[in-house]
Amino acid sequence: MDVQSAAEVEGLGETHILSNVVSKISRDAAAREAIRNLVSVKRAESPVFQIASRIRQMIHDAKLQPGTKLPTNQMLSAELQVDASAVQRALAQLVKEGLLVRTRRVGTFIAEPPKKKLERLAFYYQAEEGKFNEFGRALLAEITDLGHKQGFAVEVFGDTRKLALSAERPPDDLSRHARTRWVQGLVAPGVPPERVRWMESIPIPFATLSSNSYPHSLNWDRREMARAAIRQLVARGCKKIGVVTCLLAHDHPDADSYQLGLWRGLKEALEEAGLEICPERLIGIDSPQTDLQRDHASTGYEFCDHLWRNLPPDKRPDGLFIYPDSMAVGAILALSMHSVRIPEDLHIVLHTNAEFPVFCPFPADRLVVRVKDAAAALVGHIRDQLAGRTTPDRTLPVYLEPYG
Repeated sequence: MDVQSAAEVEGLGETHILSNVVSKISRDAAAREAIRNLVSVKRAESPVFQIASRIRQMIHDAKLQPGTKLPTNQMLSAELQVDASAVQRALAQLVKEGLLVRTRRVGTFIAEPPKKKLERLAFYYQAEEGKFNEFGRALLAEITDLGHKQGFAVEVFGDTRKLALSAERPPDDLSRHARTRWVQGLVAPGVPPERVRWMESIPIPFATLSSNSYPHSLNWDRREMARAAIRQLVARGCKKIGVVTCLLAHDHPDADSYQLGLWRGLKEALEEAGLEICPERLIGIDSPQTDLQRDHASTGYEFCDHLWRNLPPDKRPDGLFIYPDSMAVGAILALSMHSVRIPEDLHIVLHTNAEFPVFCPFPADRLVVRVKDAAAALVGHIRDQLAGRTTPDRTLPVYLEPYG
């Protein structure tokens, strides 16, 4: 922030009347009177703070109406007898707050107030990282269907920029639509707020599928998923339970609670059942930074093949939890290659999405999640924010579907 000393602003007086710019701001007499009474630059305060504070207050008090065009930075600087950078910084702060809108080569305007009704919803995904996968397409379809039923349109923003740039600021068209309230909310599945730093400052409500430790994130609880899977395998009579997953299947000092959720649920459920926690039967990634260079299907095959090739028969699992569903096809193929009889030799619990279920030729229990639940929760969270409400529960439901 540009802070000027008392000496620099001495001589400005207590109040400067913006007589030359009143007509540029508004033809309304009330607005002219408000500017005369409220806009001043005092000796002992930062001009940046004063200018931003007075304009912000006039907007909140409806002294300046939406659509009103402000004078140029140079005109305001000359009238207030302050450095142009102070005006620039003050107005930039109000733009960031969503109170002003800047259009290049046109001018700076008082923004429309936030709408309480959801009319258009932005759907953002990082195309450069290939995030628009089968789940993303299904989620977009469900949200679009909700829009048809509830009366709002969906605008799609695929961000093709490099990840380093997309983490720093939103795409220009999304930023413009958010500032002008053309869209009243933003959903960004799989885009964590801690990485995409601009999301917290965008002037419209947002919701994403990420760690529930963030106030505008929703997700399924991996810890409870693991506990439900182990309980079901125990109910099937399993004593030697294993897991294949693309998440952590062991403790790690650099992992957060979200990354460790599955492991903690496994450990708790096995301990509650009085069963051995055998690391050789728990196969996952090595560390939170592990980047799988192959698709999940081949990883599922490799992990299951490893279990049956490297463990003696008496150590092999008699119950297996496979997470996520993208690993299931490869895992099932590996079990078939090793002539594992299911469910005679092995009971399995598969994670699966209701909208695109995994094909499994064997009897298998399923932990089912629904993209429809995620879509409804994301839109519901946007509506809650528009109405000034707190979303009571940001954990998405899981359904156990036993076979037989």
